[in-house]
Formats: sequence, C-alpha cells, structure tokens
Amino acid sequence: GILSFIASIYAREVVGFEINPSIYLLADRIKNHLIGLGLIRNNIKFILGDARLAQLGTQADMLISENLYTGMFFEKQVQITRSLSVFLKAKPVFVPSGIRSYLNLAYTSLPINNQIELRVISEIYEAPVLHSDIYEYDQIHFGNMFKDKISFIGNVTVTKTGTVNSLIISSEVMLYEDRLISRYDTIFMNNDILLLLPNKIEVNMGDVVSVKISYLYGSNPIDSVIILNRV
Repeated sequence: GILSFIASIYAREVVGFEINPSIYLLADRIKNHLIGLGLIRNNIKFILGDARLAQLGTQADMLISENLYTGMFFEKQVQITRSLSVFLKAKPVFVPSGIRSYLNLAYTSLPINNQIELRVISEIYEAPVLHSDIYEYDQIHFGNMFKDKISFIGNVTVTKTGTVNSLIISSEVMLYEDRLISRYDTIFMNNDILLLLPNKIEVNMGDVVSVKISYLYGSNPIDSVIILNRV
C-alpha cells in the first residue's frame, strides 16, 4: 500500500495487486482514510489476487514492486514482471530496475543438517567467519528478462585458512537512474542471509574454490543446488 499511496500523488491512475487478503483489506482501509483526509486522490484501485494472473484493461507506464528478497529467493518478482509486461507501454519504467547478488565463503558454528538452510545474519548471535572477499554471482534487469534461473559457475579465492560450511548472500537493489539500495541501507528488504551447506570443505589461504550455484528465481533455498570444490 505505501508505494501505491506515494505513486498516486504523481500518477493519473494506480492499480495495486495484493495476494494476502488481510493486507489487502488493511491497505484499502488506509487508502480510504487518506482520501478522507485529503492527503491522496481517489485514483487507486486495489485488486485482491495473484499478480502473475492479473489482467489490465489499459497500458501502464511504470511497474513498481517491492517483491524482493536477498538473492532473489522466495519472491516471484521475475514471474510477476514477465506476466505484467504485456500490459506495459513500449518503454516502461521499472522500479526497482534490477538486483545484483553477491556471495562470500564463510564458516558458522550453527548446527548444520543434511539440507541447505537459511538464516538471517542480523538474527544470529555469533557472526560468521569470512573466508573470501565478496563476489558477484548474479545480476538481473527486470526490463530485460530472458532467464528463469541462476546458473553460476565461478572461482573464488580463499582469504583465510579454515573450514567453509556456508555462504553469505547479499544483494544490491538497483533503482531508477543508477540509484542503489545497498545491503546496509535498509533493515527490511535486502538483509544479508546465511546459507548453511550440508557439506563442508577445508581450505587454506590462497586456495581457489569452484562455486556452482543453481536455482529458480523466487524459489526456496532448500531447492537450490550449491556445490563447493577446491580447485
């Protein structure tokens, strides 16, 4: 709702989609309250439903969304944007325009099971130990989407001797006209996450680790494939 209210100040018409019934009702109540106060115009239409199945009776100039999660996990931003693109004009504006995803080799003392697990780093009592510099493994622009998944293979140099049993995943959100939301600019949208890996490797400083990452955009980390091997 918040983005819709701001957009309504500048736009002729705003259409918002919400899949959660309780959030939809809350946004609609707030909208009516703000209209009553004269703070926004009555130019917003909220629709309850899956944005991937949406139908619009008009062509839109801009697509605004906050369906972003670090590493492009969980949220169906790619699928939503692709579905709604048929209702956009020839040169639409996307906000955000894209997202870059990064990794660090790391060690955590958290208990590890036999599958990939996700932890939000800000909620972990003991910070992970870094074993590499930061490395970009994916970049996607929402106005130019030709892929459904991340398929990355790259070599990462080890900067600290020890055990690698996890990856730190961070993201940088690209807004309009090269403006960025870095990994430290918000506390709610692109928090750093830790992926606990079922297999560990021992490394020495200067080693090179082959990193293979594969998963569908919007999927659960448990369904991703992550393979680390010393080169």
